[in-house]
Order: sequence, then structure tokens, then C-alpha cells
Amino acid sequence: MIVYYLGAGASCGAIPMVNRFFRWKNFDLYSELSRYAANQVNPEDRRKECDRISRLILLSQQDWSVDTFANNLFYHSESDYQDFKCILSAYLYAIESTPKTDTRYQHLFSALRHRLNQNKQPVFFRNFGFISWNYDVQIEKAIAKLSRQVNIQEATKSVLLNEFQIFDLRRSYFRIPVIRMNGSIAGNNSYGSEELTFPILNSNDSLIDVFWDRYSNLRDEYLNLKKEPIRFSWDSKSVLKESIYSAQQLLEEAQHIVVIGYSFPYFNSLVDRKIFTKIRVGTRIYVQCTDASNTGVIKRIEDILGDSAAEKKISIVPIYDSSQFYQPPMSESDYLKWWSE
Repeated sequence: MIVYYLGAGASCGAIPMVNRFFRWKNFDLYSELSRYAANQVNPEDRRKECDRISRLILLSQQDWSVDTFANNLFYHSESDYQDFKCILSAYLYAIESTPKTDTRYQHLFSALRHRLNQNKQPVFFRNFGFISWNYDVQIEKAIAKLSRQVNIQEATKSVLLNEFQIFDLRRSYFRIPVIRMNGSIAGNNSYGSEELTFPILNSNDSLIDVFWDRYSNLRDEYLNLKKEPIRFSWDSKSVLKESIYSAQQLLEEAQHIVVIGYSFPYFNSLVDRKIFTKIRVGTRIYVQCTDASNTGVIKRIEDILGDSAAEKKISIVPIYDSSQFYQPPMSESDYLKWWSE
């Protein structure tokens, strides 16, 4: 089995990267907020809300990444921390409301499409799965595009398994396990709790309108701790425990692990270590990122594995071409094990 271990770089073709996170193409959230407040019926009331959001955006740009900034807020200001997660979720929701998808996901699923079912929907080989630290829905959007469906929930409900369904892995033919360590903007801990469609924009909408509608709906729920579409590794331990256990189960089945766009940051290291304790003997880990960062990522993987790297005969292979997601070669017996008609 192949397990893709994903970080933010895996979605860089459609989602902003850490150094310009709140500036995506022509959508600069900080600039848009000022214009948005000025155009409201009661601009002063809305200005206070926009100023609060703008303050957190500016502060986040002084840190290495939005994750690092969120980690600092967690220890210093609970209200700002919850508010920033609301901002982050609403912002990504607005971006994901456009048809844009990182084409590497579509290429991967096209290559792993086994056949069409009687309803002309794609059926995939079940010899691969995902452990993702991302909040986006690029996986789901790619499948929906191949299915030619607008509603992501409808397109993926019979295709994907979330962390609470992973226990059915052996019995779930043609369903792809997706373990989301940080939850998802589409809903709490899974892709299926809300109907997320694309594109949701029409001629009377803009990204700032989508952001504000989403932000307004989430804020009260966030601050009252009633809903948490995204989370971090330092959040609720009970929910994270389920995800860790499911990720461990997935790695126990993997002959190949492909790490894409993930730097193994320090604040996730305890969780990464727990997951990798279940790596099997003889597993090959492929690290797919740029030349400049490969060495550092490989060193962090070696640190996480410790003595088990030699004991379990784990090999780490750098992959420098990032134009497409790497697909490791698998033997015929590997495919037969995970392939059912």
C-alpha cells in the first residue's frame, strides 16, 4: 500500500503558502477588509470587526507561518486563538469556493482510477491512502471534478473513508482512507459534515463576501467552542487521539510512504513520532520537495525514526521532481493484495 503524507506544499498550486498566506493571487484579505467596511450601511460597526481581524493578520505575517503564529496565540490568548482559527477557516473556505484545484491531485486520481461504475462514476484502486496535515479540500475537489459533480459531499461519500471509518479499511473496497490530522474546512474532522460546492461564486459575489459570510457563521460557534472545523496538534487530545490511532493503522499497511510538502515542524513532532512507531519493516519513504529543503526534511525524519530506522531497515529516498505526485513502483503481489473486482 502507498500512503501519502501531506503538508501545505502538496497544495501549493491552489492554496497560498506560508510567506504570503493571506495574499492569494488578486485576493489580499487585509486590503479587502478596509474596502469592505467602508461599503457597509453602518461602516463604523463593521470597521471594529474588520480592525480586529486585520490586527491578527498583520501579526501573523511577522511569524514564520500561520501554524507558528497560532501556536503562540494558544499559549497567550484563548480568545485571539479561537478568532484566528475562525479567520483561517473562513479565508481558506473562500479560496476553495473557486474551481481552482492543484492539478497534481487530478493527475494522481486519474492515474489510479480503476474503472467507471454503472452510474459512470470513477472507481479507484484501494492500494493507497492519505495522512494530511492540511485543512483544504483539494483531495475532495479533485475527485468531484473527475466525477463531474459540483457537490463535494455527494461526490466523495462513497469514495473516501475518514478517521472514524478507518476500522473498516479491510472491508471497504475501493474506498480511499483520508486521515486529517488538523480537521478540514469542510467540517469537523471529516469531509462529509457539510455540503461544500464549487464554484459557489456568481456575478453578485466576491471572495470577500464569501469570507465574511463564513466568518460570521463560524465566529459564535468557535468562541462558544461548539464547532471546530480545523484544529492543531496541540488542541483537543481526545479528538487527536482518534486521528493518531487511525494514522497508525494506515502506516501498518504501507510498503511505501510518500512525503510531499511537509517539513515535520517541531510542534507536530510528538504526533509524528507516535504515528511513525507503527511503520513496518522494509518500508521505503520517498521525500518529494525542492533540492534546498530535502536534506533538512530527511534529517527530521531520521530523528523521528531514531533507532527503528536501522532496526526495521527503513530506506529514505529523495525525489527532486515535484511536477507530479510521485507514484512508487509496486509489485504485482502488492496490487493483488489491495485490488478487488
